[in-house]
Amino acid sequence: MRLTIWGSVVDEAYTAVLMRRSDLPFDEVMALDRVQKGRPIADDMLRRLRRKGLVEGRKGQLRVAASVAESTGTKVPYLELRGHSDEYCMGVINDLLHSSGPLTRHDVDAAVFPLLSVSLTHEQKTNRVDYLLKKMRREGKIQSVWADGRRVWELT
Repeated sequence: MRLTIWGSVVDEAYTAVLMRRSDLPFDEVMALDRVQKGRPIADDMLRRLRRKGLVEGRKGQLRVAASVAESTGTKVPYLELRGHSDEYCMGVINDLLHSSGPLTRHDVDAAVFPLLSVSLTHEQKTNRVDYLLKKMRREGKIQSVWADGRRVWELT
């Protein structure tokens, strides 16, 4: 018996590692391959993969979980797709404020945008930075002030 699957393989090593995992049924391996390629999967399969901790993210922006990325040697692309944590991004803002003093929003965006998921649009990244700045302000870590006719962020 022979099975032919049409399409392209994004990373042959990735697919080979998945195929060697004897604990994964073939249909789950194929679904993970679809997730890696950015293709949709059926809702029931998504639930199965989530229960096993094999995928993360929202429907439409799914990615393989960290455990799969580690076992397939794709940790760096995983991190680029997932982005850094809020705490990490706020730490970068805090460190930059300590070393450079008050920052404009442009400065904050330039520092934080590269840390966010590459799958986010510019507008989504802008909204994420808004959220981080508001969170830091509510926690009393930073404040916004007007300097030279423009808004800047500074440590409290």
